[in-house]
Amino acid sequence: MKIFNGIRYSIHLLLCLIFLVVYCNIGINLTKDLVKSKNISKIPRDVLSEYNYLKAILDAPDKKAKTTTDGLSNFMSSEWPIMTLSLGSYGMSNLAKKSPALKNEVSLYIRKAIERAKKPEYYNFVVDHYGDPFHSKKIKDNAFYLGHFVLMLALYREVSGDNQYDELFHKFAHAFYQNFKQSPTFCLTSYAELTWTSEQVVPFRALKIHDDIFGTNYREVIYQWQDMMEKHFMDSKAGLLITSLDNKTGQIFEGPRTIANAWTILFLHDILPDFCKKLYFNMKKELMVTRLGFPMFKEWAEEKQYATGDTGPILWDVSAVSTAFGIGSAAVMGDDLIFRATRYLSSVLAMEVSYLDKSKYLVGGQIGTAAMFWIKSMEIVTDNPKQAIPLKSIIFLYFFLAIVILLNVWLFFSTLNRWKSTIGRSCKIGKKGKESRLSTDILTS
Repeated sequence: MKIFNGIRYSIHLLLCLIFLVVYCNIGINLTKDLVKSKNISKIPRDVLSEYNYLKAILDAPDKKAKTTTDGLSNFMSSEWPIMTLSLGSYGMSNLAKKSPALKNEVSLYIRKAIERAKKPEYYNFVVDHYGDPFHSKKIKDNAFYLGHFVLMLALYREVSGDNQYDELFHKFAHAFYQNFKQSPTFCLTSYAELTWTSEQVVPFRALKIHDDIFGTNYREVIYQWQDMMEKHFMDSKAGLLITSLDNKTGQIFEGPRTIANAWTILFLHDILPDFCKKLYFNMKKELMVTRLGFPMFKEWAEEKQYATGDTGPILWDVSAVSTAFGIGSAAVMGDDLIFRATRYLSSVLAMEVSYLDKSKYLVGGQIGTAAMFWIKSMEIVTDNPKQAIPLKSIIFLYFFLAIVILLNVWLFFSTLNRWKSTIGRSCKIGKKGKESRLSTDILTS
């Protein structure tokens, strides 16, 4: 039992040390970022550090993506590898717009992301429903995987000007255009018969870029989709886009959610500005709440909140993922005060740590880091006026960090004393046992 307690206290000490190092790291980097946040002409330190982390992922040998077709619950983890590549590429393209000196480097890494995404390990979770997207004669819906893939092709062409992937880009863009035109709801499925309104906006962004570069008019389906949504798929009470439907019959399966509406705003804010303004206004009205002085977002308009695979944990009726996308939509819609009020909270709560010239989120891993990098990069390239971070937000962040660090210091020394006490008692017992055996040997002799 004494040995068990000694091991347990040793583990506790190690965990306390790890958390101390992590939160001290967060505090130091938070201070650096706040000091430099007034200089809006440069790319923020944390964004560049996240960029370096994503580059390191693409430079490293590719680990086989864990994708599966075994049940809907597993699809979300299957989505993360391609989303990491896609959102990371989108964020990188934004950095190239902000700093043209990064253009060649960004082009290189988007190309690496495309080559990785072409591997079967990244799309085998949709093959059963749509066939191999690169070898099938007819390209079916496949809004999720192909949507993200064609977006990377579009971003590469936009940033680099290189025609290496033009054949694929033309092929998939035209297929999407035709499939959207043929759909009664202007929505395409992602898996089998599952359709999410917000997943249409990823290929929409790619079609817009294709139009800009090659002079096509594929974006007409975006306006037709908007008309369809406003007439049939807006929640009349909340004034928000519904989440999922049957794309053939139009049957609605799920009402409005923050993730669906914020995602739509992030991708279409400059294509459908009036539509997105209306969504954002209603999203703030119906789904935004204030917690500890910070604007945050619920996931559902109804009173009851519950966690799913894509919302992350729900705490105090607030979803971590919904809040991240919600503040991202605030950034692109010019609501910079809301974005900046909560921007650095994510670094603290999701434990963004920096090492060398890289940063990553311990909570969320690669997909979490890629998503936050993309969201922050969207704010960088907007022309909206930048506002100072509210003082009360800064005070709370430092107060929270101080409490966590002091708590860990107290736990460390408290555990250290228990560990010493346990080890000391074990040594005394061992010494007494040795003396007892020695006395027995003397009496026997």
